[in-house]
Amino acid sequence: MHGTPVSPAVELQGIRKFYNDFHALCGVDLTIGKGEVCVAIGPSVSAGQDPGFDA
Repeated sequence: MHGTPVSPAVELQGIRKFYNDFHALCGVDLTIGKGEVCVAIGPSVSAGQDPGFDA
């Protein structure tokens, strides 16, 4: 992208994800700009379960 910098629509820093003792993500940063599309692809999960965002 060129031109005037725009504030990100979504910005995540230092993402960590564990599955029991398995450290799946370690300090991942993600910035999504306004108007950008981001797709996360991973294994299929049973209906009604959300693998990445636990409350």
